[in-house]
Amino acid sequence: DHQTVIESRLNDLYIRLIVDHDHGLAYKQQVRVEELDIPILLRDTPYTRSETLVLVHLRTVYERENVAGEASPRIDIEDVEQTVLSYFTDADGDVSRRQKAVRDAMRNLAGDGIISEETTGRYRIGPLVEVVLSAEKLTELRDWLREKAAGRETDAGAAEHAQEGALS
Repeated sequence: DHQTVIESRLNDLYIRLIVDHDHGLAYKQQVRVEELDIPILLRDTPYTRSETLVLVHLRTVYERENVAGEASPRIDIEDVEQTVLSYFTDADGDVSRRQKAVRDAMRNLAGDGIISEETTGRYRIGPLVEVVLSAEKLTELRDWLREKAAGRETDAGAAEHAQEGALS
């Protein structure tokens, strides 16, 4: 069995092979042990804010479409932009800068194999999105985004009320 040989070789490098037969994918994971000084061989950089926001939307769409019976969900860049741009604030720059951040995030996620562009502006969301963003993490991020949105609405309402008070 080739999988056993590959797993053995990766273990020598402190890397774990994870095989998901249900989704037809395999990935590697860096082994970390507190007591040992293990060399980090895999890229270990966090996603940017824009990439994380895009991932939340992609994972949400992937989950919704899978429940509906769609094995290979697809999404348009316009849909991603419309949703993700709603999470940005004025402090994040003008609309064109935010759109560029979303498109760059999509390009980076395509490079990571999470999505693949089928035609210009139309992407297929791969099962790797479930590995990268677990259901628990998705729930945590959605709750955080709702809190942030509610805070912005409260701040906007308070500012509007203060402005009305100042005008009377």
